[in-house]
Amino acid sequence: LQLLACAYICSGQNKKTFGTDPASIICFKEVRINAGYAFGRKWSANADISINMENTSERWDEREAAHWLELYGKEQDSRDFKDDFIESCISFCYWPQSPFAGPVLTIGACVRDRSGPDMTVGAGYSCRIWKGLYAGFAYRIRVIESISKQHTPIEGIRISLDYVF
Repeated sequence: LQLLACAYICSGQNKKTFGTDPASIICFKEVRINAGYAFGRKWSANADISINMENTSERWDEREAAHWLELYGKEQDSRDFKDDFIESCISFCYWPQSPFAGPVLTIGACVRDRSGPDMTVGAGYSCRIWKGLYAGFAYRIRVIESISKQHTPIEGIRISLDYVF
């Protein structure tokens, strides 16, 4: 009986995670999905993909454009799809306490469909809410973009809901 209890406790190691970032949908109109796998006692490899939904909405018709002009005194901003549509990233994460819980430091790379590749660095914190559900807060920057534009963008904020199993 003690052997079965020990096997049950040891089998509960949190090795995988899958989640989303609801704040990116609301604030940046991006759908973000992430997944991760712990390959060591303090290390994990994570991947995420982001799809920019802002450029997929329909254009205004003539009546809506006329209302916009009447209300704000200027033409509607034109969309010519210069923004990135898809971004995919992979990163290696160091967890001082244990994978997917507590503070985390990340380093990795991302590729965007129009802007090309970039290096990423970040830091964050993840905590258990209930059973396998975790909430995380992180800030991740694209290094080359931040150096060339000489500012850190707000889009680097990540607020995630993850299921760890």
